[in-house]
Amino acid sequence: VLRLEPNNEAARRELEKLEEALPPAAPDVVARRQEQLPAATVPHDAESAVRMAQKEAERFRREILAVADKKGAVPGWCKKFNKVQVMTAEWAKHQLKDPEILQDLLILRGPLFQAMSDQQREDFLCAYDFVQEVRQRHQDEIDQLFKS
Repeated sequence: VLRLEPNNEAARRELEKLEEALPPAAPDVVARRQEQLPAATVPHDAESAVRMAQKEAERFRREILAVADKKGAVPGWCKKFNKVQVMTAEWAKHQLKDPEILQDLLILRGPLFQAMSDQQREDFLCAYDFVQEVRQRHQDEIDQLFKS
Protein backbone atom coordinates (compact mmCIF):
# COMPACT_ATOMS: atom_id res chain seq x y z
CA VAL A 1 0.00 0.00 0.00
CA LEU A 2 2.77 2.45 0.93
CA ARG A 3 4.49 1.93 -2.41
CA LEU A 4 1.28 2.83 -4.22
CA GLU A 5 0.20 5.51 -1.76
CA PRO A 6 3.33 6.98 -0.12
CA ASN A 7 1.31 9.50 1.92
CA ASN A 8 -1.12 6.96 3.40
CA GLU A 9 -0.60 7.71 7.10
CA ALA A 10 -2.98 4.99 8.29
CA ALA A 11 -1.00 2.34 6.41
CA ARG A 12 2.27 3.77 7.72
CA ARG A 13 1.01 3.65 11.32
CA GLU A 14 -0.19 0.07 10.87
CA LEU A 15 3.19 -0.96 9.45
CA GLU A 16 4.96 0.68 12.41
CA LYS A 17 2.73 -1.24 14.85
CA LEU A 18 3.53 -4.50 13.09
CA GLU A 19 7.25 -3.78 13.06
CA GLU A 20 7.22 -3.00 16.78
CA ALA A 21 5.57 -6.36 17.49
CA LEU A 22 8.15 -8.33 15.51
CA PRO A 23 10.95 -10.14 17.34
CA PRO A 24 14.33 -8.40 17.34
CA ALA A 25 16.33 -8.58 14.14
CA ALA A 26 20.03 -9.28 13.89
CA PRO A 27 22.21 -6.16 13.44
CA ASP A 28 22.88 -6.92 9.78
CA VAL A 29 19.14 -7.17 9.14
CA VAL A 30 18.59 -3.84 10.89
CA ALA A 31 21.34 -2.23 8.80
CA ARG A 32 19.91 -3.68 5.57
CA ARG A 33 16.43 -2.51 6.55
CA GLN A 34 17.70 1.06 6.84
CA GLU A 35 19.59 0.90 3.55
CA GLN A 36 16.61 -0.53 1.66
CA LEU A 37 13.90 1.79 2.87
CA PRO A 38 11.36 2.29 0.10
CA ALA A 39 10.82 5.80 -1.17
CA ALA A 40 7.45 5.78 0.59
CA THR A 41 9.19 5.93 3.96
CA VAL A 42 11.25 8.99 3.10
CA PRO A 43 9.95 11.84 5.25
CA HIS A 44 8.44 14.81 3.43
CA ASP A 45 8.34 17.30 6.29
CA ALA A 46 10.44 18.25 9.31
CA GLU A 47 8.06 16.75 11.88
CA SER A 48 7.97 13.33 10.22
CA ALA A 49 11.77 13.34 9.78
CA VAL A 50 12.26 13.90 13.51
CA ARG A 51 9.62 11.31 14.38
CA MET A 52 11.20 8.77 12.03
CA ALA A 53 14.69 9.29 13.52
CA GLN A 54 13.33 8.95 17.05
CA LYS A 55 11.38 5.79 16.22
CA GLU A 56 14.41 4.22 14.57
CA ALA A 57 16.57 5.02 17.62
CA GLU A 58 13.93 3.52 19.91
CA ARG A 59 13.55 0.42 17.73
CA PHE A 60 17.35 0.00 17.64
CA ARG A 61 17.50 0.26 21.44
CA ARG A 62 14.58 -2.15 21.96
CA GLU A 63 16.05 -4.78 19.64
CA ILE A 64 19.35 -4.80 21.48
CA LEU A 65 17.73 -4.79 24.92
CA ALA A 66 15.40 -7.66 23.97
CA VAL A 67 18.38 -9.88 23.15
CA ALA A 68 20.37 -8.56 26.12
CA ASP A 69 17.45 -9.43 28.40
CA LYS A 70 17.66 -13.09 27.39
CA LYS A 71 21.33 -13.07 28.34
CA GLY A 72 21.08 -11.09 31.56
CA ALA A 73 22.99 -8.18 30.07
CA VAL A 74 20.39 -5.41 30.27
CA PRO A 75 22.10 -3.38 33.05
CA GLY A 76 25.34 -3.20 31.08
CA TRP A 77 23.59 -2.14 27.90
CA CYS A 78 21.51 0.45 29.77
CA LYS A 79 24.73 1.99 31.10
CA LYS A 80 26.20 2.06 27.59
CA PHE A 81 23.04 3.58 26.16
CA ASN A 82 22.83 6.21 28.91
CA LYS A 83 26.45 7.21 28.41
CA VAL A 84 26.00 7.55 24.66
CA GLN A 85 22.67 9.38 25.12
CA VAL A 86 24.26 12.01 27.37
CA MET A 87 27.22 12.40 25.04
CA THR A 88 25.10 12.74 21.88
CA ALA A 89 22.77 15.25 23.56
CA GLU A 90 25.73 17.42 24.53
CA TRP A 91 27.24 17.07 21.06
CA ALA A 92 23.94 18.01 19.38
CA LYS A 93 23.67 21.16 21.49
CA HIS A 94 27.28 22.06 20.74
CA GLN A 95 26.78 21.61 17.00
CA LEU A 96 23.67 23.77 16.97
CA LYS A 97 25.31 26.56 18.99
CA ASP A 98 28.39 26.77 16.76
CA PRO A 99 27.47 28.90 13.71
CA GLU A 100 30.06 27.26 11.47
CA ILE A 101 29.03 23.71 12.34
CA LEU A 102 25.35 24.63 12.05
CA GLN A 103 25.93 26.04 8.57
CA ASP A 104 27.66 22.81 7.56
CA LEU A 105 24.75 20.78 8.95
CA LEU A 106 22.21 22.89 7.09
CA ILE A 107 24.03 22.22 3.83
CA LEU A 108 24.71 18.55 4.56
CA ARG A 109 21.28 17.62 5.88
CA GLY A 110 19.34 19.56 3.26
CA PRO A 111 15.92 21.19 3.10
CA LEU A 112 14.17 19.09 5.75
CA PHE A 113 16.81 19.94 8.32
CA GLN A 114 16.66 23.59 7.27
CA ALA A 115 12.90 23.58 7.81
CA MET A 116 13.21 22.23 11.37
CA SER A 117 12.87 24.38 14.45
CA ASP A 118 15.84 24.52 16.83
CA GLN A 119 14.20 21.91 19.08
CA GLN A 120 13.44 19.62 16.14
CA ARG A 121 17.04 19.87 14.97
CA GLU A 122 18.28 18.94 18.42
CA ASP A 123 15.84 16.04 18.70
CA PHE A 124 16.77 14.79 15.23
CA LEU A 125 20.52 14.98 15.87
CA CYS A 126 20.18 13.27 19.26
CA ALA A 127 18.25 10.35 17.78
CA TYR A 128 20.34 9.97 14.64
CA ASP A 129 23.68 10.40 16.38
CA PHE A 130 22.66 7.99 19.16
CA VAL A 131 22.27 5.11 16.69
CA GLN A 132 25.45 6.02 14.83
CA GLU A 133 27.51 6.39 18.00
CA VAL A 134 26.30 3.13 19.55
CA ARG A 135 27.17 1.33 16.34
CA GLN A 136 30.58 2.97 16.13
CA ARG A 137 31.51 2.28 19.76
CA HIS A 138 29.83 -1.08 20.32
CA GLN A 139 29.33 -2.85 16.97
CA ASP A 140 31.57 -5.79 17.92
CA GLU A 141 29.66 -6.22 21.18
CA ILE A 142 26.34 -6.01 19.33
CA ASP A 143 27.48 -8.65 16.85
CA GLN A 144 28.61 -10.89 19.71
CA LEU A 145 25.34 -10.38 21.58
CA PHE A 146 23.31 -11.50 18.57
CA LYS A 147 25.61 -14.46 17.81
CA SER A 148 25.74 -16.17 21.17
